[in-house]
Amino acid sequence: MDNSTYNNGQILKWLDGEMTGEEKTSFEKALSADQQLQAEVESLQVARKAIRSYGLKRQVAGVHEEMMKELQTPVKLISSRRRIIRYTISIAASILLVFVGITAYNFFSLSPERLYGQQFNSYELIITRGEEGLTTIEKFYKDKNYRAVIEATNQVSKNSVEENFLSGMSYLEVGNPGGAIAPFREVINRDKATGGTSYLDQAEYDLSLAYLKNKDYDKAIGLMQTIHDNPGHSYHEKFTKSFIRKVKMLSWR
Repeated sequence: MDNSTYNNGQILKWLDGEMTGEEKTSFEKALSADQQLQAEVESLQVARKAIRSYGLKRQVAGVHEEMMKELQTPVKLISSRRRIIRYTISIAASILLVFVGITAYNFFSLSPERLYGQQFNSYELIITRGEEGLTTIEKFYKDKNYRAVIEATNQVSKNSVEENFLSGMSYLEVGNPGGAIAPFREVINRDKATGGTSYLDQAEYDLSLAYLKNKDYDKAIGLMQTIHDNPGHSYHEKFTKSFIRKVKMLSWR
């Protein structure tokens, strides 16, 4: 979903420290839970930094002051019009300079690690049958012994769907996104073949993040776009148009 509860004016009010009391508490609560709102706040922060860097306010104010002085001087109407056009172009050029600055800042400040960190969440194993009913791999994962999970699953020729999923998550936890790709793809293929859905959406989401961190941008973008375009997908709202656009910017480098 690309709609936000807060408009730019409210976000700027918060950035300027003008929010107080319940309004401030409500905004910050929403900010902590809303990925899109976080992206909008970040974009406005970048814009403010760029404007300060390029001194847009001073440039526009200076041009405006000079223009008013010129217009107050008795001159022919045609000459005044030419000056107005010239100053308008000057203002437009200043705004264009800021736009270029913002775009460049966004482009060069992006990294796969940064975008990955915005989206990745550790998977918590849900136990429904008691501690004594856990498999060895489940016990390793519950204890956050991710390398033991990887080692155990690599010693078996064919793991269960859940074991493959836990293996993929363990690879991500130890910072090896390339290793996570194969087990996540195995989960997806087997769930689709059997009509299972227990890990399908989660595996697709985390596979797209593994592609992203592994710098397989085309595969990441394709899978993220598929998830975004499917309203029925559990992670449909996680990949906004803004986020996917940032991943595309990485692919241009």
